[in-house]
Amino acid sequence: MSKKKNLMTAEFKSLLLILLFSSSIALASRDIAETKRVNLSYSVSSSKDISIEGYETVLEIESWDKQEVEIIAEVNYSGKENKSVRKFLDNFEEHVKSGITDAGSTFKIDTKLSDPKKINVGFGSVQFLSIDYGDKELSITYFIKVPKSNDISVENKYSDIIMNGEYSGDVDIEQYSGDLDAENFNSDVQLELKYGEGKIKSVNTSTLELYEQKLQIGESKKLDLGAKYSTVEIAYVEESKINTYESKLEVKRGGSVEGEMKYGSFTVEDELNESILDLYEVDLDFGIINKLTLEESKYCEIEIKKAIKLDFKKSYEDELEAEILSELIADSKYTDFKIGLLERSLKLNSYEGDIEIDEIGQGFENFDLKGKYNELNIDLGSKTSINLSANLKYGKFEYPESRYSRKVYIKENDNIKAELESKGATDKVVTLNIEGYDSKINIR
Repeated sequence: MSKKKNLMTAEFKSLLLILLFSSSIALASRDIAETKRVNLSYSVSSSKDISIEGYETVLEIESWDKQEVEIIAEVNYSGKENKSVRKFLDNFEEHVKSGITDAGSTFKIDTKLSDPKKINVGFGSVQFLSIDYGDKELSITYFIKVPKSNDISVENKYSDIIMNGEYSGDVDIEQYSGDLDAENFNSDVQLELKYGEGKIKSVNTSTLELYEQKLQIGESKKLDLGAKYSTVEIAYVEESKINTYESKLEVKRGGSVEGEMKYGSFTVEDELNESILDLYEVDLDFGIINKLTLEESKYCEIEIKKAIKLDFKKSYEDELEAEILSELIADSKYTDFKIGLLERSLKLNSYEGDIEIDEIGQGFENFDLKGKYNELNIDLGSKTSINLSANLKYGKFEYPESRYSRKVYIKENDNIKAELESKGATDKVVTLNIEGYDSKINIR
């Protein structure tokens, strides 16, 4: 036991001496502020894939018309001078060159350099303690110009990627814990972004995989989005497929959006032509939507200013509020519908839901409701000629007798059959078919 204890004591003393020695060197070193810059240039063919890998390195990339790759690598150091720092600065050009290879079909730039450590305690490959310099002490930036038509892949961790100019070749970007600022991608783009923020001015066709990411896109023709715990803002998208989880999607204008969402929100600020969605506990807030199809929706809150056609194929415990709606088709359970102006038609199969309609349009055509345990409140207006066929069991049927006259009204046991007509009606006949079980029907 005593030998083991003595051995452990000796190791501890050695480690303590190393730490004290390192601290004494740091205290004795002088402060310096120094910049080193390396400028390199290489010719590449149009068929070469350009690969750029970074680690704690700012990558500022710019496209140009030349079939050349220009590299300007810059290191800035501000702090205590020591042997490892001095060696790294003096050999910076060799470090940069050692990371550049041109082999086969790929021209590769590796920016992960063997930079010095602020504190590095250990023996050979065994390190007890290793602490990096902070960004304010030691920073490395690569300014890289690449041919705009070549395919390019960029990978970076713990720092930013800037891509200026236009890129007509395919682009593949993988980034971890850093920000992305890019301009125009005119071809196919693959993006995998985690733990950062990004901006893209325009992109042609893209596949995005996001995790805890915030991304802004100006314009996109075709977009395939997978996102978790992320926020995506798009000014215009022509066609998009989405699969999101606990994420926010915001579109200003667009053509079509199709896909699945769970635990999040989808906002359309101005107008969207068509959307086909499968939703679970998602908030929708749309300005104008021409056609919205919900294949399946549960526990969703939906607000729409204006829609041409809504088709809810399987709705469960949702809430819909629409200011202006032309056509509604729905099959629902425990879902409430609140509509300001219903312009043309409604076909609804409802189980235990409330339906409130403030007004019907002049071009209104038909109304078909089949339901159980519903409450319907609808204002048909004073100028509408009503051809109403109601078949109710165990329910209530109310209407203002001052505004409507009875054509047929039969109440037998628990069944009600009725046909009404508005007094002084001048518009065309509107047909309403209502079948209800234990439902309350209130026509205003």
